Amino acid sequence: MIVNEVYGIAENFILGEYARAERVIAELDLLHVHRVRTTIQHQEFATPHGRAWYEWLLAALAGRAELLVCLACARGPDPGADATSYATFVDEILTAFSPYIAAVELAGAPQSGECDPRLDPAGMSFADALALAIDRVRGTGKRVLLAADPSTHNGWLELLGSRGLLREIDAIGVQARPTTGDLGGHFWARKVDRLHNLLLHHGSSAELWLTEAGFDGPEHDERSRLSAFIEALDAPVHRMYWAGVDTDAGSTSAGALFDGDGRARLIRRLLASGGPAAVRELAFASTGAQRRNACGVHVVTGGAGFIGTNLAARLLAEGKRVRLLDNLQRSGTEANLKWLGEQYGERLEFVLADMRDATAVTEATMDAEAVFHFAAQVAVTTSLDTPIHDFDVNGRGTLNLLEALRRHPAPPPLVFTSTNKVYGGLDGIEFVLDGDGYTPADVSLAQRGVDESHPLSFCSPYGCSKGAADQYVLDYARTFGLPAVVLRMSCIYGPHQFGNEDQGWVAHFVRRVASGDPITIYGDGRQVRDVLFIDDLLEAFEAVLRNIDDVRGRAFNIGGGPQNTLSLLQLIDFLGTIADRSPEVHFERWRVSDQRWYVSDTGRFTQATGWRAQVSVTEGLQRLWQWITGETLMPLAAHSTAEQEGRLAP
Repeated sequence: MIVNEVYGIAENFILGEYARAERVIAELDLLHVHRVRTTIQHQEFATPHGRAWYEWLLAALAGRAELLVCLACARGPDPGADATSYATFVDEILTAFSPYIAAVELAGAPQSGECDPRLDPAGMSFADALALAIDRVRGTGKRVLLAADPSTHNGWLELLGSRGLLREIDAIGVQARPTTGDLGGHFWARKVDRLHNLLLHHGSSAELWLTEAGFDGPEHDERSRLSAFIEALDAPVHRMYWAGVDTDAGSTSAGALFDGDGRARLIRRLLASGGPAAVRELAFASTGAQRRNACGVHVVTGGAGFIGTNLAARLLAEGKRVRLLDNLQRSGTEANLKWLGEQYGERLEFVLADMRDATAVTEATMDAEAVFHFAAQVAVTTSLDTPIHDFDVNGRGTLNLLEALRRHPAPPPLVFTSTNKVYGGLDGIEFVLDGDGYTPADVSLAQRGVDESHPLSFCSPYGCSKGAADQYVLDYARTFGLPAVVLRMSCIYGPHQFGNEDQGWVAHFVRRVASGDPITIYGDGRQVRDVLFIDDLLEAFEAVLRNIDDVRGRAFNIGGGPQNTLSLLQLIDFLGTIADRSPEVHFERWRVSDQRWYVSDTGRFTQATGWRAQVSVTEGLQRLWQWITGETLMPLAAHSTAEQEGRLAP
């Protein structure tokens, strides 16, 4: 036996799934995959369009990878028809598609549901039909496998061994998927040891392959998924095919590389970026069971994200120990985590876990000195597509954390980052256009911004889930005495931000302009926000901890305030000046719950802590541009009186 780090993918297709097959095929090179296993169903092959479908599919797959074809048992109206029809089916497939096939996986036992020898109407046992099929495959020069479940097929395999057929095959294909409880307990060794001994007993030199490995656990348990993949790689077998390159949104496939909504899982991103070695590296980096520190540790949920990375870097630079809890769902988080590890080494701990895993959350916070809760589903658009997922992460995930903290004899301070979306569309405020941006008709409101007395009005599933979490944090402070603070944030921007159209729009615009790519604006682009540079937000976090006894149990609006505002169009114009080119801009319809204007009144927080935003929009955007592009910019001349005041005003 050998351990082979060359893995393959097991993926099946339904008749006529041309578009999905093309998307899967396009993934193969990205995932460094050169072996594919797929199934041919007799029922589909026998349809009027079946032969043409499989001709196209197998040719397309074989053009990108070495192809292992599993031939599913043909089953007629009479269960006993398995035998003769199966041998004929194998012969038909080899005759039609031999040039595309490198190996054939045959059924190791009939699919009638019984695993004892049975005769078909013609008097030929299934074992006889299998012997004929093996001979046909070997005659074409292809490698031949028998599919086998060691827990149920031993009787059949003993029969085949006694007839000498196990000496005629090249490998046995094992199909099994561990659950969380199976991991770390020699799962695959237990599966294949029995088969290995059986082969030796019958004088067979056949190899053992995992022809459909995977993981059957909670969809958010990425740590176990990585562990299962590594254990399959390390199994005492010659090849391994991992289940699922399913790229269909809403698919119910058990595929492991994409979730049920078509989003790339962490394991898929790791395989695309560095193959199995990248999976090993990250799994090793995750501490799992926590080290306990006598002096306590600062815990940051969502710690590999934009805000978490910047906070962790500051805390680590101050000599503190930091533990990050993150499921690394967002692209770019792996890069942030790697950077932190390279910069700060052993004082950084990382836990690959999801907020929905209450046990992991409890373990991660058991020795916390302070907790910063940033982990969240952050996009309104995603919440509209999957509102239950949105609530589970934002609502239930936050409640898991609160429950963990209230069990502490002396609960640590908790800083929770909420959102201005809790105020909804700012109903009751009249807006007017002022140049390239909206502004309230009430001049005094425009000058001071929205304060915490504005009525809450949750809008969109995202607004509801974050709003519910916001209120739970405040209530646990009241009811259970947790020293918790809610910061309702406006738009934050800065280094280590990997923004997109749904969230982190300032960094997204900077990246698009820097790369020369077009920008899509939803609405008319005159939406105005106050923006806050990340360094100022970090100062706000420290101000909370310094003043925790005075601010506990309270919610504060945090943003750049009226002196740091800009509209989408003004940002594009400013970035065009930096890049010395005007980006291409496309407009789409307004999105649900998009506010025409939102500016934070941070006066209550300033009064409580003395904090004020210090970094102007001009300076902050230049610093973000430099981080993204690596270009060192000369200070730009002010374009208006507003810029001389340190802002880009509407």
